[in-house]
Amino acid sequence: MKTTFDIDDINIIIKSYNPDIITIDKYSSGLRRLLLFLYSKKNKEVLYIVFLGSRFIKADFSWKNPCLSISYNEDKQEVILEDKNNDFKIISSGGIILLKGKPNEFENIFDNW
Repeated sequence: MKTTFDIDDINIIIKSYNPDIITIDKYSSGLRRLLLFLYSKKNKEVLYIVFLGSRFIKADFSWKNPCLSISYNEDKQEVILEDKNNDFKIISSGGIILLKGKPNEFENIFDNW
C-alpha cells in the first residue's frame, strides 16, 4: 500500500489513475473525517482519500466520470477538492491522505473509523 500527503503527488496519482466512479464510503461527524473510494475498471489497485477536519461538503454520495482537482488555500490553511463537472466540493482544515493499493490490503483497515 502506498500513502502520500503531498497535494501535487495526489493530483498526479488521481489523474493517472483515471477513476470511473467515486463514492463517499465513510463519514465520522464527531471527528469530521470523510473517506472517498475511487474505482477504475482499468486498474487492479484502488484509491482512498481521507479528509481530516472536513468542514464543508457539497456532493452526491456517488458519481461517475469524475474530474478531480485538489488545491491548498494558504490564507485559510485548508485543502479543497473539487469536481466542477459533477458539482462536488470538499473543504478540509486538517489535511488529506491518499492511500493506493490492492483491494485486499484495505480489509479491516477502516473498521474503527
